[in-house]
Amino acid sequence: MEDIGIWTKYDLRNKEDLSTLNRILSENNVKWTSNHIRVSKKNPLKSEIYVYYSLINNKYTNPRVLIRIDDFDINLIRGRDDFEDIEPSLVEIVKKKINEIKNISEDEKYKINDYLFDIKKYNDLKTKMENNVEFDTDDIKKLYTIKYSNELSININKKIENIKRKRNILEDYNKLDNNIDKSKFINYNYKLIKNNSINDREALLKTVKFKPYILLLATKELKSDKDFIKEATIINPYCFEYADSMLKKNVSFVFELAIKRPLVIKYASKSINNNKNLLLKLIKINNEVIKYVNTNLYSDIEFMKEVVKIDKSLSIYASPILLNDEDIALGYISYTKKSNFISSELKKNKEFILKVVKDDPSVLLLIDDSMKNIDFYKDCIRNNPNSIFFIDENIKNEEFLIEMVKVNPYIVYSLYQYLYHDKHLLKEVIKVLNNYEDDIDEIKCFKMDTSNMLKLELKKFD
Repeated sequence: MEDIGIWTKYDLRNKEDLSTLNRILSENNVKWTSNHIRVSKKNPLKSEIYVYYSLINNKYTNPRVLIRIDDFDINLIRGRDDFEDIEPSLVEIVKKKINEIKNISEDEKYKINDYLFDIKKYNDLKTKMENNVEFDTDDIKKLYTIKYSNELSININKKIENIKRKRNILEDYNKLDNNIDKSKFINYNYKLIKNNSINDREALLKTVKFKPYILLLATKELKSDKDFIKEATIINPYCFEYADSMLKKNVSFVFELAIKRPLVIKYASKSINNNKNLLLKLIKINNEVIKYVNTNLYSDIEFMKEVVKIDKSLSIYASPILLNDEDIALGYISYTKKSNFISSELKKNKEFILKVVKDDPSVLLLIDDSMKNIDFYKDCIRNNPNSIFFIDENIKNEEFLIEMVKVNPYIVYSLYQYLYHDKHLLKEVIKVLNNYEDDIDEIKCFKMDTSNMLKLELKKFD
C-alpha cells in the first residue's frame, strides 16, 4: 500500500529554505550527502529540491524522497532504501510527481521512469526470494540477462548481484530454453559461474565473439571437441588458447585452422611453434602466420632467409642482428626502401650495393670511398637513373652527365636542373638521344619524345 504524504519544494537560492531543509534532515537523522542540498557553483537559473514527507507523530516531517532540479534537468533523486534508492512503496508517488513538474524534458522523465521501473523489477525478485517463491523463466531473465544500464540504477545492479549470490546459478541457467538468453546469461555472469562447467555449445558459441575466455567455462568434453573448437576459433581465434592441450599438439588440426586463423600458432604447442618446416609451409599459404611464431625464430638466420624468399616484406620481422646478412638486408630494403642500417662490410660490397640501388639509390651516400668511381656509378645509373641524385657533385661534370645519358637515356628526367641552365649540355644530350640505338620500341618512343621536348627547351635560350 502506498504511503500518504506531502511534497514540499525548497529553493536552494533562498538561504532560509536551505537552512530549513538542513535542519529537518538533521532532526530526522537523514544522511543524504550534503552535496545534494548545496547551491550549484554553476549558478543555475533554477535550483530546486522537492522532498516527500510522510507522517511521523501525526506530522509530515519524515523525509523519504529527494528530487533535485537545476534549471530543467533532474540532477539527483534519492530515497531511504539501501544505497539511497527509492523505496518500492513510493515508486508510483515519485512517478506521478515527476510527471507533474513543469518544463522537464521527455528524456529526463524517461530516465527517471526507467529507474523507477528497475526498482520495481528488483523488488519483485527480492520479494519472491524472501518468500521462497520459485523463480519462473521471466524472473531468471530479469535476474541474469538484463543489464540495468540507467545511470541511476547503478546501485540496483549491486543489489541484484546480492540476490544472484544466494541462488543455485546452474539450476537457474538450466531453466532457460532460448540460446540467446543463455548466451547473455553466460556473458553477464561470468564471474559468478567461473567455477562451474557448461556443456551448452550453442550458448557458448554465441558468447565467444567478444569474450573468448568464456570457454574457461566449457566442459572438458567441449574443449576436446574438434568441431566445437574449430567453430569457436573461426568466430574468434583467441578461443584456441582455451582448447584442450591434445588439440594444440595435433599438427593436422592446427595446420588447417592456422590457414584461416593464423593466431592459433601463438597458442599451439611448443613442438608446433618451433617446427620450422611446418611454419614455412603455412607462411607460403598465409604470411600472417609469421606474426605468431616463436619470437626466437626471428633471430634464426636459416629460418628468416627462407621466410624472406617467400615474401620480402616479412624481413621486417627479422631480428636486427640478422640485417647483416645480405639476403635478409636486401629483402628489408626492398620492402622499406631504407638502407641506412647496413653494416660497414656491406657498404664495401659492390654487388650488394648495385642490388640495393634498384630500391633505394640513397644508399650511395653510405658507400665506402673506395667504390666512388665512374665505372661503378655507370652500373648504378643502369640499375636506377635516380642514382644521379646521390652521386658526388664533384664528379657530375658535363662529360660525366653526357656519358650517363649514353648509359641510360631515362636519366634525362633526372637532369633537368642541369639542362635548363646549360645550353651546350642540352645540345649534347639531344645529340646522344638522336644517335641512341635500341631495338626496344618503348625506348625508341621515349628517345624521340624526350628529344623533341628538349628541342623546345633549347629554343628558350634563343
